[in-house]
Amino acid sequence: MMLDFIYSSLTASADLFLDMSPYLVLGMTAAGLLSAVLKPSLILRFAGGNSLGAVLRTALFGVPLPLCSCGVLPAAVFLKDNGASKPAVQSFLISTPQTGFDSLIAAYGILGPVMAIYRAVTAFLLGALGGGISRLVHRDQPVIPVKHSSAESTTPRSDLKEELRKGLRCGFVDFIDDIAVQFLIGLGVAGIITAALPENLLAGTVLSGGITGMLFITLASIPLYMCSTSSIPVAAAMMTAGISPGTAFVMLTAGPATNAASIAVLGRKLGTQDTAIYISVLVFGSILFGLVLDAMISLFGWEQGVLNISAGAPAELLPPWATVPSAALLALLMLFSLGKRLKPSRTKTCECSK
Repeated sequence: MMLDFIYSSLTASADLFLDMSPYLVLGMTAAGLLSAVLKPSLILRFAGGNSLGAVLRTALFGVPLPLCSCGVLPAAVFLKDNGASKPAVQSFLISTPQTGFDSLIAAYGILGPVMAIYRAVTAFLLGALGGGISRLVHRDQPVIPVKHSSAESTTPRSDLKEELRKGLRCGFVDFIDDIAVQFLIGLGVAGIITAALPENLLAGTVLSGGITGMLFITLASIPLYMCSTSSIPVAAAMMTAGISPGTAFVMLTAGPATNAASIAVLGRKLGTQDTAIYISVLVFGSILFGLVLDAMISLFGWEQGVLNISAGAPAELLPPWATVPSAALLALLMLFSLGKRLKPSRTKTCECSK
């Protein structure tokens, strides 16, 4: 019996890995190239002052950026230390970890286009909301001029080839280093959930949806850390077990954006007031948008467009022949990343956040 359960768990995890691999590889490529363009130093040019425009721009910049635990906090600290306003930093901090180009493409393939688009839109809206509230709180504070690094102004711009090299390294090396362990844990948890919980077991229970289920998922997610990509297989498995897409959305939002470590850092860098705004917007905002998503699915009949899990109906964005080569490449990259962790520790430089 135990061997059957282990086999079922591993099989479910392997199926999810195969389904996600081509979307992750495509997302890593796009995210790496994007990171070569949208660096914090560029975002800083648009993040000065307490204006509503600065808040909206930083929220928009944060949606596609592939910054997870490796890059979100350092990038936010960079913005703050170089003159970006607290509202702009707040907006960036809320919108960025919820999504990334890699995560959105993976969500499209596993959870469907509705969930992918909804995550992108709500990440922007929550970021703008958090920045807007912070702007009201800090409306009387003086504006500090944005600093421009002397090194940036005197160092010649790298040629296109070098920028592409850095971008691809960010996508295929730094990104994998950042998510490998969490992603494998997420796959393992998804496999266990799939094997342990029969399909639709949670449907109709108090945990399947509504405010109670979403609040439970939110409270469970706050102390933990799941990056926006590694949370996808867990959400897929939970949806198969019967939780609503809106409840899965809450997991995908609160998990990546809130964890004990980041909250502690934010408390030191932004202060108690802005940290409270950050947590409140994510907790109440994710539940509100989760309820809205469930209502929209019920009203417009979008559920089949959302629930494209590994049981047989992945979204047709990539050809079937791309699955095995992508899985092999992703497995090799993860093995290489895990192998580096066994070597003597050294200071890690994440080119994605520079």
